[in-house]
Amino acid sequence: MSKFKHKLDKSSKKYICPSCGKKTLVAYIDLDGNIMDISKFGRCDREHNCGFFNAPKNYDSEEDIYSYLKRLERSNKEEKKLYRFGAADVAGMMSGTEHSALFKYLSGRVDSSKLVDVFRRYMVGVVPNLSNMDWSMFWQMDGKGWIRSGKMIRYGDDGRRIKSDAPIWYHHINGNKKDDHEVRQCLFGLHLVGSEKPIAVVESEKTAVICACFMDAYTWLATGGKGNFRLLKDLNGRKDVTLFPDLGAYDDWRSYADGIGVGCSDYLEGIATDRERELGYDLADFLIK
Repeated sequence: MSKFKHKLDKSSKKYICPSCGKKTLVAYIDLDGNIMDISKFGRCDREHNCGFFNAPKNYDSEEDIYSYLKRLERSNKEEKKLYRFGAADVAGMMSGTEHSALFKYLSGRVDSSKLVDVFRRYMVGVVPNLSNMDWSMFWQMDGKGWIRSGKMIRYGDDGRRIKSDAPIWYHHINGNKKDDHEVRQCLFGLHLVGSEKPIAVVESEKTAVICACFMDAYTWLATGGKGNFRLLKDLNGRKDVTLFPDLGAYDDWRSYADGIGVGCSDYLEGIATDRERELGYDLADFLIK
């Protein structure tokens, strides 16, 4: 009989990784062959792109001791290389936000005092030296209060993103050239997470802001992209999380939600018209239309 209480499954079966969202997780099994909690334990086969490796008990075997030490080494290395911007960077783009194209569009649909408060809490600024005040800045602040970076997105008078202009990352234009620095994204709105409200996750930053104006019973966060599930690792252990995918993305988001044991809303799937599906509406579109 093995001296260990668990081991990695040697079969070819893979599960959704709780870190990167890919179906590349090798599960742990106990002595009876039962799969252990895949939302917490296992090893991702994407060693270089993900690196998730967590055993039920880190010291049960030489393999687990090795994984623990490697994760500790990687964590320390990433902490050292984490690129942080300061309050001065944020303050320089918060003045005049009410004159931005996005704010003006939303001000006709949302109570102005509420909108000002949400823009302030979510740190939505404006980039005054780009075009005609139509580039909004969405700052990423993590749970420790560190500014990771900011994403600049251009909006038209109709509140829609101008897709001919790709988003611009703040760190790409502000000196992130040192070899010992590396930007690590986090969920937009992560700094607002506490224990008093359940968490809701959408795809776009603008959607999170709009939802926060209408449904403040939740803390609204955004992944900033369809496949950015890896950013949800900062919510590990929270069971009061619900994902709200855009139309057309439900299956992928539901699959990931099932893998980490959180909820996934199908509300939009039940009310959308064929035209709304074709346009890829998200929750914000239904709130302000």
